[in-house]
Amino acid sequence: MQTNNSNKGKQHKVVRGSIIVFCVLFILYLIIGYFGLTEAQKTAGFMFSWYGMFAVSLYVIVRCVYPKARFMNLFRINWFH
Repeated sequence: MQTNNSNKGKQHKVVRGSIIVFCVLFILYLIIGYFGLTEAQKTAGFMFSWYGMFAVSLYVIVRCVYPKARFMNLFRINWFH
């Protein structure tokens, strides 16, 4: 019995695209929400979790665009050729 694998690539693109859209919207939500914080909320603990969510969202976007990317590979790139 043959299976049709042509839809598999399309499904991966849809899943990746939806993850990227979700993460971009979440980052915008974090940025807009940052301006609504009070000074008491801008404490070290709260901002640590905010930066963490921001970093994880960026990491997920990078992994969706470049699936083979690893965190340590960022330090091996020749940024200035």
